Amino acid sequence: MQISYEFVPHWKEKLVCKCAQGNFILDYAMGSPTVYLPAKNRWETVAPDWSHEHWESIYTQLSDWCSKNKVALAIDAYAEHKLETE
Repeated sequence: MQISYEFVPHWKEKLVCKCAQGNFILDYAMGSPTVYLPAKNRWETVAPDWSHEHWESIYTQLSDWCSKNKVALAIDAYAEHKLETE
């Protein structure tokens, strides 16, 4: 089943990723607009449990969103902190 994500910029350099299963927050640097997505090998360590098997789908949809909004997408190979949830 393909999950559809909505990406909503939030004050204080955050990008809220929303879907029916839940939400999580990615870092979104505004100075030089860049969204940071934890690398696939770090995803299960830092992402909410429900999202573990959805990295590819999140990456694809986030990449499309970034392209449409002229925002760089950086893959964070060193992500160590759990993603915040709303």
